[in-house]
Amino acid sequence: MTMIKTCDLSGIALDWAVAKARQYPDVKIYMPHRPEDRGWIEVRFNREPKAACARYDPSINWEQAGPLMEEYELDVHQVQRDIPVWQAEAQTGPRARVSSMGSTPLIAICRCVVKLHLGPEVTMHPVFDGWAGSSEPSVVAKPMPYAPPARKFTHTVMTRGADLKVGQTINYWVN
Repeated sequence: MTMIKTCDLSGIALDWAVAKARQYPDVKIYMPHRPEDRGWIEVRFNREPKAACARYDPSINWEQAGPLMEEYELDVHQVQRDIPVWQAEAQTGPRARVSSMGSTPLIAICRCVVKLHLGPEVTMHPVFDGWAGSSEPSVVAKPMPYAPPARKFTHTVMTRGADLKVGQTINYWVN
């Protein structure tokens, strides 16, 4: 079995880890068949044998991640305004907190729930063996520096300002 750091989980591997952390009785994994597919997890939310199973994807679904945020009283915030990195924090004691980061608030919430229950590393289901460290982005996210493409804009000044003259051209880049 493969051990994966909680901070590296994403996609269906993260959804599976959340289901494991929540101790749902019946969890089915549907792996992707094509590179563009995401795959999905199906869970039974209660222990009754005739209870229906439902798709479970809290890492992309607010209807499933929102209640987790409320139940665990998570503080979720964007780390910096111009960088899409989110942090979810849970108070675990008078001076103890558990926090996790993610590229979306949903991923941060899910990673925080997994870290609370299963710790900083997770023993993955055997079906995920061989996927860790692969180029498959929907299972294990490889850390990549955030570098959005910069776009150049040109603006011609139409009215006079403090240091600007009419007709002056200003170039600026926006990420």
